[in-house]
Amino acid sequence: MAARRKLTSRKKLTSKVQKDVENIGRTLQRLGKKLLGDARAAAFDATERTLSVAQKKLQKVRAQLKKPTA
Repeated sequence: MAARRKLTSRKKLTSKVQKDVENIGRTLQRLGKKLLGDARAAAFDATERTLSVAQKKLQKVRAQLKKPTA
């Protein structure tokens, strides 16, 4: 009887551990996707800022080129 209880107990523990590992795996996948999304958003924001600065510089250069030369 005791051996049977140990076996049942071991099976339950194994099942619980397997479920915990699967939950951890799913959590890691979600976090990975979130981090990837955050990294993409940060890269996009940085690109937008760089583009904005470049456009302002281009406007200044165009304005200087339009000025009549003396």
